Amino acid sequence: MSIKFNANEIRYIALFESMTGAMVKDCIIDDELSKVTFVVKNGDMGLAIGKGGSTVTKVKRAVDKGVEIIEYNEDPAQFIRNILSPAELKSIKVLQKEGQDKIAIVNADSSNIISESFVRDVNNDDKKKKKRFLFG
Repeated sequence: MSIKFNANEIRYIALFESMTGAMVKDCIIDDELSKVTFVVKNGDMGLAIGKGGSTVTKVKRAVDKGVEIIEYNEDPAQFIRNILSPAELKSIKVLQKEGQDKIAIVNADSSNIISESFVRDVNNDDKKKKKRFLFG
């Protein structure tokens, strides 16, 4: 399954890649929360953040929004851990019935709070294609 980017997402991806040297696999713009989330290639997290957070700070100033960076992983369970970090997850089960989408069941430590925006996005039809990327 491939992701189709709109012009705004392409602009943010080009800016991010030129400023950081990290390769972007996905970009989600959340105007409601004034935040841009970049999913970067496995191993590119250090490039994306920069020494002491200097690179991501420059990106935040350039896009004039909050910036979240998630490191991609081929393993769906590890990718989910990366998405929900720093929450402490007890377990992740990825299931798929024949002919249906994959789903993940996540058991988190109740003392940790999982991002409200992630929970909200799961139920938002506009984000459905983006969330399918997680497991597709």
